[in-house]
Amino acid sequence: MERLFIHLGVYVIVISLLGLINLLIDPGGYPWFLWPALGWGVGVAFHLFGLRLGEMSHITGKWRGFIAHAGSYAIIMAMLLGVYLLADPGGYPWFLWPALGWGVAVAIHFFVLIMGKNRNPAETPDLAEQSTEKRRKRKRDRLAEPESPEPPAVVSAAGPALKDQVKKARTYQAQIKSLLKASTRQNIHIRQDDLAKQIDEWVRAVEVLAERIESFRQNSLIQTDLAAVPQSIDDLERRLASETDESTRAELERTLTVYKNHLEALNQLQGTIKRAEIKIESTLSLLGTLYSQMLTSQSTNHVADYSRLFEDVEEEVHILQDHLDALGEVKSGRI
Repeated sequence: MERLFIHLGVYVIVISLLGLINLLIDPGGYPWFLWPALGWGVGVAFHLFGLRLGEMSHITGKWRGFIAHAGSYAIIMAMLLGVYLLADPGGYPWFLWPALGWGVAVAIHFFVLIMGKNRNPAETPDLAEQSTEKRRKRKRDRLAEPESPEPPAVVSAAGPALKDQVKKARTYQAQIKSLLKASTRQNIHIRQDDLAKQIDEWVRAVEVLAERIESFRQNSLIQTDLAAVPQSIDDLERRLASETDESTRAELERTLTVYKNHLEALNQLQGTIKRAEIKIESTLSLLGTLYSQMLTSQSTNHVADYSRLFEDVEEEVHILQDHLDALGEVKSGRI
């Protein structure tokens, strides 16, 4: 809003100056200063409309698109009417043709929205929004649990290294949210709230991922199999090499195949866990980078691009969720 006031103030000063020049040089003559006033005025109108649309956070999806369409139509038609009045007042109303043509498009847009709403009493979001909402709901269902500053289940289950990483992630979380709360820019508070929620979801994903990694590490059966299965394969291969009976050889080969499949699954599990551990380290680095960027923005009085930060954090949460899904598949026996 501050930039709009600056824009509007400069507009009024410059156009007033041009009007004064017009009056002094050609008093009673053609008001040519109205042309730059009209052209620049359209820019000011779009500036104001864009800000108002950005503040309508409660309006999303198709209706938001329609409001943008209708607003643009109104501004441009007002400009064409101004051109008509300045160029040929009282002449042929040519501006009605683009007003009619574009107006039909706006009416069709509105009609499609109404018909879509009638088909489904509860207005449904676009397909892309449905996908995003489903993905967020899936993450909330998977990660949801009563909030606490330091969930004891995660810290007690994780080993020393993972415990330190989770604590560090929570420290970054607290510091970043503190910086967000310290901002005095009213027009970006909505995006800041969204970013704060995403940071919470991000850190919670790290906590759950660390908990699952540690649960596999402490699984005594898996640890036993990692040591025993390769030895069993070696024993079966030696027996198969010395066995002459065909039926016994066939049974040994079947058993050997089962053990090799078991070993492959164990190796995949180890690889999945290693990748998840690396991802936690990468996430901590990204959290640190985000915190440093926000500190720099604050120290230089530069307003951070919270829309871009929100998108970056959301993408990182999706990547973490992929790792959680991979470990979930291992746990359910699909790998």
